[in-house]
Amino acid sequence: MTMHSLGEMASLERSRPLGRWPSGQRLVVTLAVILGVAAGAGPGARASYTGTAAYLDIGMGARAMAMGGAFVAVADDATALYYNPAGLADVGPWQLVSFYSNQYQAAGYGALALAGRGLGGGVQWLRSSGIPARDEYGNASDEFDISQTAWRLALAREVGPIAVGAALAYASDRYRETSGSGLTGDVGALMDVGSVRLGVAARHFWGARTSSTGVREPFEPQLVAGFSWRLGSLLTAAEVALRGPVRAGAEYRLGPLLALRAGAWSEDGYLNWSAGVGLAVGRAAIDYAYADARVLGGSHRLSLSYGF
Repeated sequence: MTMHSLGEMASLERSRPLGRWPSGQRLVVTLAVILGVAAGAGPGARASYTGTAAYLDIGMGARAMAMGGAFVAVADDATALYYNPAGLADVGPWQLVSFYSNQYQAAGYGALALAGRGLGGGVQWLRSSGIPARDEYGNASDEFDISQTAWRLALAREVGPIAVGAALAYASDRYRETSGSGLTGDVGALMDVGSVRLGVAARHFWGARTSSTGVREPFEPQLVAGFSWRLGSLLTAAEVALRGPVRAGAEYRLGPLLALRAGAWSEDGYLNWSAGVGLAVGRAAIDYAYADARVLGGSHRLSLSYGF
């Protein structure tokens, strides 16, 4: 979690009695949750940074990104607003998380999330300016800017042994002389089985962007399922996206102040890696991540957060 000391406390204080369920009953509930969300995502679910409003898939926190993006079954801080809204049911004190990334030296990407128990809101934005435009002969003609913004609002509740959540996102963008906007939504579920947490999320699984020229483009749905396992100071996580990347990551805590992280994911036939560190001082924390994507190059990512 971005607020490390608060996240550790939340992990220790989870009260859902999942470990006492009979194994057969746990399996039935797990499959029902996964199949239910999969039905909402549809057969065309994908998980790559392409398609309508692709910037929505970048994420919201340096901690998750240092762990290779494998966060659907962790989701224990304010960034659950993006990774799995069901995680907001476990967020205790109010948390404010800010995030910034230089995306492949081409665009500035940022996010801000505020969440308390069962409720969260935030914004994601991407800006790139001074992009050279070229004519049909390849000659530079003028420059243009790209501006994209998405506002999010999410709710989460515990329903028996399962935490469920839903989020709405309003995305708008401007590209040269054209603009567009649309409403989409996410749903997710989490269940603890002893020290293992199972998670599933369907992201922007409905809705469409309508451009200023009247063109309607459906959002690209994602279905992601995974697990996390906490063993003392070590947290490991893995997830898979339908028709998308496989991700894995780990976090090792060196006391209450320092955490080391690493992760990897497969995409477009390449294996990419990431690493990072987190430092907590009182209620404040800073997280750093470096992601080395072989296709587009590396990027630095930074999160600042505060709990109150």
